[in-house]
Order: sequence, then C-alpha cells, then structure tokens
Amino acid sequence: MEKQVLEKKPCAKFKPNPFRGSLCAQCQFPLNQHSTDAVQSKPSTATSAKRKPVKTASIVSHGTVDIEAIAPVQPVGNTSVDERIARIWDTLDRQVDERPKAAARSYPDRKGWVTVRVFVSSTFLDMHTERETLVRQVFPRLRAWAAPLKIHIVECELRWGLPPGSTMEKILNTCLQEVDRCKSENENCFLIAMLSERNGWIVPEKEVPVELKRMPYEWIPDFSLTQMEIVHASYRDANPNAGFFIRNPSFLENIPDSMMDKFRDTNELPKKSLAQFKSRIRRRFQGQVFDYECTAFAEQDNVTLLGLDSPNGFGDQVYEFLKSKIEAQYGSLHLREERVSQLASPHEDFSEYILRGIENGREVIIQKKLLSTGEHNNHVLVTGPSSTGKSWLLSATDKVARQQPNKFRVFFHSFQAGGSSANVNEALTRILLELGDDKAQEIDEAKLKDLVESLLTRLAQDPKKTTLLIIDALNFANLSNENGQQDMKPLELFPFHIHGPGLKIILSGTSDSVPVKWMLANHDNNLQEYELPGLSVAGRSVLIEHMLSKYGKGLDEDQTSLLISSPGSENIAWLILACEELRVFGSFERLTDKIKNLDPTMEGLLGQILDRVQEEDQLGLLMHTLALLSETAHGLSESELKIMLGIWLQKQSGISNPENEENDVPTLPPLHWSETWTRVRPLTHWRRGVNGEAVIFCYSEAIKSKVQEKLESHTNKKELRSSIVTCMLKHSHPSRQSLELPKIILWLRDKKAMSQLRKSEAWQTVSFFDRRGLSSSMACGQHVHFFSSREETFERYCYSCSMRQNPASWYHRSYKDSCGICGDFVSSNNALFHVRDKKDIRLFGMEKLAVKCTYHSHGHNMGSFFQCFVCGHTNSTMMMWVPVIVCNTCSFSFSNQCCHMDF
Repeated sequence: MEKQVLEKKPCAKFKPNPFRGSLCAQCQFPLNQHSTDAVQSKPSTATSAKRKPVKTASIVSHGTVDIEAIAPVQPVGNTSVDERIARIWDTLDRQVDERPKAAARSYPDRKGWVTVRVFVSSTFLDMHTERETLVRQVFPRLRAWAAPLKIHIVECELRWGLPPGSTMEKILNTCLQEVDRCKSENENCFLIAMLSERNGWIVPEKEVPVELKRMPYEWIPDFSLTQMEIVHASYRDANPNAGFFIRNPSFLENIPDSMMDKFRDTNELPKKSLAQFKSRIRRRFQGQVFDYECTAFAEQDNVTLLGLDSPNGFGDQVYEFLKSKIEAQYGSLHLREERVSQLASPHEDFSEYILRGIENGREVIIQKKLLSTGEHNNHVLVTGPSSTGKSWLLSATDKVARQQPNKFRVFFHSFQAGGSSANVNEALTRILLELGDDKAQEIDEAKLKDLVESLLTRLAQDPKKTTLLIIDALNFANLSNENGQQDMKPLELFPFHIHGPGLKIILSGTSDSVPVKWMLANHDNNLQEYELPGLSVAGRSVLIEHMLSKYGKGLDEDQTSLLISSPGSENIAWLILACEELRVFGSFERLTDKIKNLDPTMEGLLGQILDRVQEEDQLGLLMHTLALLSETAHGLSESELKIMLGIWLQKQSGISNPENEENDVPTLPPLHWSETWTRVRPLTHWRRGVNGEAVIFCYSEAIKSKVQEKLESHTNKKELRSSIVTCMLKHSHPSRQSLELPKIILWLRDKKAMSQLRKSEAWQTVSFFDRRGLSSSMACGQHVHFFSSREETFERYCYSCSMRQNPASWYHRSYKDSCGICGDFVSSNNALFHVRDKKDIRLFGMEKLAVKCTYHSHGHNMGSFFQCFVCGHTNSTMMMWVPVIVCNTCSFSFSNQCCHMDF
C-alpha cells in the first residue's frame, strides 16, 4: 500500500500517475507536496502485478528491424485508455505553454553555401514505399533544384544506421539527437512527417534514459518514438518548416487480413492516441498538413503501394512543400556580378563540391607538407594516379588556408572546374584580378606573362603574408594548338622560377599525363614532387564514416572492415561511389552481402552500378541520358537535358516532328525527369553554369567510356550528336553553345549548323582555334589559281554589316576592321568602294583578301549578284561594299583557297 503524506497541497486533489512515479497526474507535483486533505491514492496494481517481459530485437537499429511491431503496449494498472490519453495531452499542452513559437527565418543576403538537413519521421513497416519514393525520387529532384542556389540537401532517413547490439539508450538518443542536428543547422528543423494507421513503437517508461526525461526532450509516457520525434522537431514550438503527410485509409481495402497487422494498429491505446495526434496536428499546423491517396497491391508476402508518384500525389506534395520552405529561408542567393566573382565562382563551386564535408585522414598532409612556409618556399607538384584524391587535397588546402587570413593570401584555380576554366590565359587573368591592386576589367593578353611575373615577384618578397597559388588538375588544361597537338608553351607563362618567403605554388596532376611529365623535366629545380599515396586504412574508415553519417547511417565494425579490405578502397573515387551505392540500398539485413559483391575495380564497380540503375529504369530514358552526357565535353544543363529527352521520348512514341509548333517545346515531365535524375545521380557531377543553372556531366572519363561501350552496338553516334546540336542551337544560352557545339559540329561536318552558329550571338565567345577550325570546315576550300583584281573574285560585306561589331572580335571591332575568319583585329587599309564607279580593287597586300573560286565568283548563278559574307543578302543594286580581309595567321590557310561559305 502507498503511504499517505501530509504536505501543503499544490492542487485540491492528488491523482496517482502510474507513468511518472509519484508525480500528480493533474499538477505534476510530487505526492509529498500535497496536503492531508488530498484524497488518498489507491493501491496501484501496476507495482504488484506481474508484467510481461518486453521483447527486444537483437538488431535494434532504428529501422533495421521494426521494433515497434514486437514491443506490445503494456497495461498500467486499471487506468482507462481515455485517461492515459488525456494525461498525455495535459503534459504536452503544459510543455507547449512553456515554450515560445518558432519564427520563420530568412537570409536575404546569403552569399555562401548552406546545408539543409531534412528529417524524415514515420513508422517503418507500413511506410517503406513512401521512404523509397523520398530517397529515390524526391530528394534527388530537390538537389537538382537547390544546387544552383548553393544549397546542399541532406536527408536524415534512419531506416538503418545503428549497428547490431545497440542499446535502447543508443537508439533513442540517436533519433532525437539527429533532430537536434537538423535544428542546429537550420534553426527550424525541416521535417517530413508521414502518418497512416500505425502509431509506432511505444517505449516502456522504465527503458527511457533519464536524460531524455529532462529538458529539452521531456519524454512523454505513452507516446511512440515516432510521435516523440515529431513533438521534439515541431509540435512544441509550432515549427513553420514542418510538413505533415497523412495517408488516406482507403488503401486498407486491398490489404489481405494476414498482412493487416503491418498497416494498422489493433490495440485501443495506439489507435486512439494516433487519431487524437492527427486531430491536434491538423489544428496546430494549418496549411502544413497534406492528405494523399494510394492503392495497395498485394503479392505473396509483399505489399506495394501504387500512385505515390502520380501528378500532385505524395512525391509532388513533398517536393513542392520543401522547395517553398527552403526557398523562403535560403533561396535569395546574393549573386555578385563583378568579373572577379564571375570568374571565381566555378572554382568555388568545384572546391565545395569536391569537399562535400568528406574527411579521409589526410589533413596532416595539408599542415606538414603543403602549408609549411619558410624563407625559401619550395613549390610543390602533387602527383598520383587518377582518382586518388589530389583535387580533394588541394581543395581542402584552399579551405584551411582561407581560415587563416592573417597568414595566407589564397588563389585557387582548377582546370577541371568546367566552362572556360581549362584555358591557361583565364587562370593568369584571374591571378591579376584577384591578387593585383588594379581591378581593371580589360587586360591585354599579350602582356599576361610580364604582368603576372611582375605581380608575383612583388608578392614573393612580402615577409608578413604568404601568397598561395593553388593550381589543380594540370592534366585538364587546354594545351592544344591549332593542329590539335599538345603544346606546352602556355605553361611557360607561369613563373615557377620566382621564390621567396611570400610565395608558394601548389600544383596537381596525374603522374602519367604529358603536362606533369613536362613540368618535372623542365622545372625539376623549381618544383618538389610529392607523390600522393593511396588512402590509408584509417583514412578509409574516416571517409566511410563521414560519407554515411551525413545521412544518419553507419556500418558496424565487421561491415566497415569488409569494405576497407577491398583492394578498390585505396582509390578515393571508388570508395565514394561504393558508399553512395550502399547509401541508397534499402535493406540493412542484406547490406553485408551487398558489400561482399562490390567489384574491387573501378571499371567493374561502374558496370555494376550501370546494370543496377538500368534494371530500375522503367522509362527507358536512363541510358539515353547517359549517352547524351557521354557525347559532350562539358556536360548538359538540366533544361537542355529535359528538352532533349522530351523530344526523344515523343519520337519513341511515334511523333515524327515533336517541335512542329514554335512555342510548344516538348520537355520531359517532372515526374519522368525525377526518376531519371535519381538513377544517374551516382554517376554524375554538377557545376553551376549560366544564370546559376546546374550543368550535369559524367563523374569521370571512365564512366563515359563504360557508357559508350554499352551503347556501341545499338546507338547511332551521328544521330545522337545531331540531336544535341539541333536542340542546343534552338534552346541553349549563347555561352553554352560556344562552349559545347564547335567540336561536335566539326565532327559532324554539318555546314547548316555551322552557318547558324556563325551568325548567332554565341560566335563571339567561340575560341580562336574553334572559329578557325569551323570556318575551314564550312568554307568551300577550293584552290584558287588566279588573283584577278576584279571585284567579283573577292568576298565582301554589305555596308550595313561592315559597320556592325564582329561577334568574334575580342576587342569589339567592326567587321571591316577584323579578320573575316577568326575575328582578330586587322589594321584597316581598305576603303569604301562604290560598285558603279569602281570595278577594280587596288590595295596593298591583295593576298590577304578573302578570295572566291571560279564557281562561286562566276558560276552558280551568282556572277551578277553581290552576296554579303555575313548576312548572305544578295542584291544586284547594292551601291557600296567592303572587301573581307583575312589576318596574317588565317591567310596561311585561306590566301589561296575559296573562302565562300554556303548559307
């Protein structure tokens, strides 16, 4: 029997609370603080009755085994279910009253990257399909949208992540601390809570750790773990970033009786508690609750829910909710428009993407080898095989050095950052703009070497601050000359001979690449080679932990050892791909077998991944997407891919001309794109392109080769490349056209496409060598055996075009003052001619005029017409014209060849 205690009464009547020891159920004060007038508590049968042992799982990871199904609700004395539910809400209402509401956050002037962690809360056995939809469709689609805004999306989806043998304390702490982690990253936790007809696992109170009964968790007896996650993440403070998705119970009609227990509670307490919980959520979170429907399909012992990915269904609802909330808090990225920032942005993005918060035990190399400075700093060339982590090491060095602004002045350039980053002149221009005092927008490229050498000589003598020049991926530098051969002269522009306490140059490149071999042969006295070894065992373990812990997952010791023991784990790229493959693997029970079956070679692992994603591809779009990416040098933007895939899909459906209406551009539906992007994501990287749009490209050359190998037998490469050219000419930004199209058009020898490109705005930013190559291919090229002074034998501009700015001119020259082939400046010797008054041309250096063959000057019904070299306009009454001049460089190819280009 419980003793009567004489004390002052905080409330009129003490009510025994079987859930909180001796606390009053009404006022929450201890029994010993109630007066003698209080009603004596009745004997509790809960303390004397024999309680059934609670079954616990041998593997108790939060989701590895659905522990909620094997932990039955325990009766507590003779307290009714309604009373227990009332006490739950009395307690929670008090907690709500004690805490302020969360305010919506907004960061309008954000400039850098942010991480958005999204916590997913639900029961497991009945919500497996929804979680698969989130991981494989919604979150990849969300990442594609968020990447251009410099937002990392990380889902905290805890279906597996705790090793076997974890204690109850470990399970509960992990779940709630993961919510805390989401709060700390974003202040208001981004929550996706899914509710159906199961309440989840109700933890016996005696098994709840003491620290979880205190602030800030304040565990509520009789609440399930899922409910406590939701309460802690959102309910108490009315979190505006919480979304609640409630499944319509109509799906139960197709569930067999033998499997109903997996989808519906049978005990009275969890059923009533869940109904009350849903009702309270609807009232407290108006505008944040979404109902969705699905259909159950039962087959043997398995139930699949259909319709989650239908338009405006569950997947779309979650995507739109998260997108709106993230955009409201972080979407207004402050983009700087200065030239310095525009040039630096791809390299900042590349460095951030390469790092991705990954640690691999190589931090000691940064401090001891790369950031060590002295009176005479040795420049360092980091070498090693492909995919050993050289770019990660240099990106991490850049990050660590920037955290010490009083000691280091840092410049980072990666030749593989995409776009025009492979251009050596661009790297030198960035050095002048970022490290020099003069922030002039125009820099004379002819003086780049002298300007850079002068600047670095001065900085090298600075005793107070060391300038770090970090140049990554020499093997990706564009060193091709006009003949398509590698020329090392551009690398001579870097003044490696300059030494001093204020300068240190750090470079990287693959050991077997021509630039690295040339550097070591010609600058062995100025460069110290550091051959990067493979990942150590400790480093591999660290990388695995960090790759998986970001998503609330982890391997046990045996699984980690098994993965580390693979020969492929020495390769950082192999290990990252392996971790990504394990992360999306949904079954913890078969995870060990999955690790055992990973091919130890990069080529073999890529083959396994390709086979796996191809099997999952239900739309037939996956391999076509990879084929398109493998045929491009710089990748494709998301909008370009959607249009190309949309056209391809309609053609596959029998529509011969999908773009028959000018304003009706066929675009792949969002649902199809989401599923396709989900499966290609592990094999691709992205970078921020024009207007912040994500540009997607293959993870490595090895992936390109593997894809091309798979498609070689049944894909028409010419047809594939033609589709890329056609789409990009119509729908791509000019800077994207100039970057990607020249080499593809040159390969195709498509004169119509070349003519379109030459007359477009994109021609201005096409590189010098590409312009020359395209013009050579597009021009007639017939050898000219005569040098007549007659006007019809020369190419000409109409007066209007001659005064226009030549898009190919780097110095904003008009057509009449620039080379008709490459756009380079030509000193103007030509005057304006009146056709009726002058029939002969008398100019010095006549061999530098663009000439025409007999066929194009007299034949082809053109002898009586004047056709403009630019616009192609023909007019027999044209009064004035200007001859087309060819610069000295191009004259070697065109001084005696027909320059006429068919329009």
